Amino acid sequence: MNIIQKLIHLDRSISNHYTEKHDNSWHMFFSMISHSGSLAVIGTLIVCAMLLLYEYVVWPMMLIFFAELLGLLIIILLRHATKRNRPRKLRPRWIDAWNKYSFPSHHACRAFIIASIMTLFYPTFMPLYYFWAMMIGYSRIYLLKHYFSDVVCGSLLGISVGQGVCFYFLLNYSI
Repeated sequence: MNIIQKLIHLDRSISNHYTEKHDNSWHMFFSMISHSGSLAVIGTLIVCAMLLLYEYVVWPMMLIFFAELLGLLIIILLRHATKRNRPRKLRPRWIDAWNKYSFPSHHACRAFIIASIMTLFYPTFMPLYYFWAMMIGYSRIYLLKHYFSDVVCGSLLGISVGQGVCFYFLLNYSI
């Protein structure tokens, strides 16, 4: 059994575990956690922060915006290259035909982009940012939206993109 087959076996074992142990109250709790990492919630928070606290948050919010765009582009390319199905099919929606594939997790990527960028500007809250990001990743697995490896790769991609965008802007602009 090669490494890819072992990873697929691990992913399926974890998903099967959550299929068997499903609990409606935990499902609701993790749905709320998962939704806290959605574009609608994060976008609303960014707009509110920019309107209310512009001078304090302009750079972190701009970096999050650019990192999200770059992360999304990479995710769309990876999803179409791998075409990995989700553990459980999503309800079809016309707006996100690209979203039917699983690898890597966009929620995990976005959460870790935010955690890595916010840590650079407000390091005191680092444990809170990364705890929130890890909870979003875990919620995606619990809700059977993603496999374990989807979340791990999305998390690593989010940290890489977040740090890369910060590094680029630090080199080219006075932040």
